[in-house]
Amino acid sequence: MKKSLSAILISLLAVSYAADVTPTISLRVGDMLNGLAFASPIIGLQVSGSENVTTGFDANATSSRIYIERSYGKVGLGTYTGAHADTGSPYFTVGTSYNAYGNLNVELEYVMNGLATAADALQMSLTVSF
Repeated sequence: MKKSLSAILISLLAVSYAADVTPTISLRVGDMLNGLAFASPIIGLQVSGSENVTTGFDANATSSRIYIERSYGKVGLGTYTGAHADTGSPYFTVGTSYNAYGNLNVELEYVMNGLATAADALQMSLTVSF
């Protein structure tokens, strides 16, 4: 246990020196096609790498996801968790991000649920990175 915890802490320390690690907070509308009735808060970490490549992860009460982003698009792989009907099923996201003002981004993503029983969705997020 101590060895694995030490390895994780050392790798996080190495990544923090190698790249910029910033926390993110988002407010996401899960399915814009069926109305804007519910928006959920999302928290995550974003790691800026070389050549304008950004990677990170984000999570809320019903899902978690890892993603990779360039200036022209964003691709993600996630899984449903918690109280969602498709707990353990994967989903895929494809989308883009627009820098609206300073560190406020507007993100539009298409969620593909080919391996889950949930329908595909179009989601929009307002994301602030610190």
